[in-house]
Amino acid sequence: MGLNSDNKTVNLLKRFFEYSGLLIAFLGVIFILGWAFDIAILKSPGPDFSTIKSNVGLAFIFIGISIWLEQTNRVNKKYKKLAPILAYITAIIGILTITEYLFHINLGIDQILLKENLGAINTSSPNRMGIIAAVNLLIAGITLILMDKKVSRPYAQFLALLGGVITSIVLLGYTYNSPSLYYPTVNYTGIALYASLTFIIIFASILSIHPDSGFMKTLTSRGLGGYLSRRLLPAVIFLPVLLGGLYVLGLDYRLINNTLGVALYTILTIIILTTLLWFTSNSINLMDEKRLNTREELRRLNTYNRSLIEANLDLLFIIDPNGIITDVNNSTESVTGYSREKLLGSNFSNYFKKPEMARAVYQRVFQKGMIRDYPLNIKNSSGKTTPVLYNATLYSNENGEVVGVLASARDITELKKVELELKMYRDNLEKQVKIRTDELDHSNQSLKEEISKHEATEMEMEKIMGELRRSNKELQQFAYVASHDLQEPLRMVTSFTQLLEKRYKDKLDDDADDFIKYIVEGAKRMQSLIDDLLTYSRVTKTGEEEFKKIDLEDLINNIIANLKVLIEENNAKITHDPLPCIKADKSQIIQLFQNIIGNAIKFHGNDPPKIHISAHKEGNNWIFDVEDNGIGIEPQHQERIFRVFQRLNKREDYPGTGIGLSVCEKIVQHHNGLIWIESKPGKGSKFFFTLPI
Repeated sequence: MGLNSDNKTVNLLKRFFEYSGLLIAFLGVIFILGWAFDIAILKSPGPDFSTIKSNVGLAFIFIGISIWLEQTNRVNKKYKKLAPILAYITAIIGILTITEYLFHINLGIDQILLKENLGAINTSSPNRMGIIAAVNLLIAGITLILMDKKVSRPYAQFLALLGGVITSIVLLGYTYNSPSLYYPTVNYTGIALYASLTFIIIFASILSIHPDSGFMKTLTSRGLGGYLSRRLLPAVIFLPVLLGGLYVLGLDYRLINNTLGVALYTILTIIILTTLLWFTSNSINLMDEKRLNTREELRRLNTYNRSLIEANLDLLFIIDPNGIITDVNNSTESVTGYSREKLLGSNFSNYFKKPEMARAVYQRVFQKGMIRDYPLNIKNSSGKTTPVLYNATLYSNENGEVVGVLASARDITELKKVELELKMYRDNLEKQVKIRTDELDHSNQSLKEEISKHEATEMEMEKIMGELRRSNKELQQFAYVASHDLQEPLRMVTSFTQLLEKRYKDKLDDDADDFIKYIVEGAKRMQSLIDDLLTYSRVTKTGEEEFKKIDLEDLINNIIANLKVLIEENNAKITHDPLPCIKADKSQIIQLFQNIIGNAIKFHGNDPPKIHISAHKEGNNWIFDVEDNGIGIEPQHQERIFRVFQRLNKREDYPGTGIGLSVCEKIVQHHNGLIWIESKPGKGSKFFFTLPI
């Protein structure tokens, strides 16, 4: 197997000659234009040179497009089919012209495109291409036809090289002014210089179409042979030509004679080739040094990789496409019981309990590209079997060709034991779960019975709550009706008693006057008590949807106006901080503040009453503080003051029924708030209550 081509060199050649086909076609067009418009410089370099013929220009167009289609990857594949067709046309043009020369006939193809006058230099027949040009066209056409198939590319490259050699001989004739090399006889047309130069491009382009195959592979190879070829071939080709040209010029200008010319030619050749050889040898030495370093690095990497393979606890096989083992690791020897020498070269399926299954899995790798965790059993030389999970994947060489399978097998003996233990544990767990499930079912049944009982209790509670709500409503209605209905006879008792007092005062004895006085005072207290009871019964729960926004600043001002007489009589002073707006039942809030302020004025000490109202936000509530400088309350009595009819002072000292603060508590509770007091005797009191924001 030869060395692969150097990709850098191959890509360089392909890029360099990628558009050379178009260049050749363009030159063909230029040559035809020279004939069409009789532009001499486009037909030959000068009057002493043979002219390039118009049919040669046409052939260059065909051969140039054919080369471009073979080289490029920028066109659709269907257009590439034109390449061999154009190559056939080019070859036919060459064959027809050669036929004219060999059989001394005129097929009428020479001047079919454009006409040429008789007597043109080095021309046997008007506008007939040279015999060498015809041969080169035939070679170029055949070469491109053969280049289309991989098997015939070496022959195509040989023909292209032959054409290049023929053309090079012609160019040497022009270089050394030797007409016999490009114009062999008067019976044949000489090949034009323009045609020779174009043929060099043609054959070089053909050789560059597939530079990584045929003998061109030697030139582009990565080995020393390719390197030496690329270094020395240009010198071998161009150095003799250059020195030969200088030798001829020296003779023409009489600068040297034959003997001196040969001596100089020899000396310069030796010097230049020696210098080139020295540089090449030095480069090869550097390459060898790199190669040795690379080889050592590869050896180290191979040793490292091998140690990794051997350290792997899994069984590793490398198997060729025929199922033959080509490499194994230590684990494979240990599990199978066979030595490496015994394993290598044998069929891998022989070491499995079911060889036919192993072979089927192996074939599946080629179909799917890989196999993962396939359960198999490896057979030991002693007959013992080991359960494994088989994994395999294809591996390829550097050219991408599949060369075998890399397989691994993981010993799962311990895993099988664990699976068995897990199965036993699972079975036991299922039993325990069943027992527990039965217990839970029993518990659920008991719970359902408890829930049923609880639901029955809740229904009974709801029934009782409904009865309580109805009873409270009836009691509330009764209190309202009773207090309302008692007012009329009480007014009559009060009225007639007052008449008795006015009419018979001082007309009866002192005891009678006292009795009448007691009756009037009792009737007045009874009237006040009934009014308070009526007020208390009217404090009912209002739905939050019926609450309205209240500006407490305005509300306090209204209350102060309502209590104006009481405030002036007691010389009271009422102040407040900025107060918020709240959503509440306005009439109840007025009653709340009015009762608390009224109590603060009523229960004042020796000093005039001073009352201050403030509020601050805490969480979702406003906390209100009504502070006074009154007589205060003993701590043990602070809870009693919110009970109905609870009095802490003598009626003669502080009149009232003892219901006002009960009404306040009821109002606050109806607004989902709390009310409490902080007080010390003789130090005044602070009433606190909360209302939602």
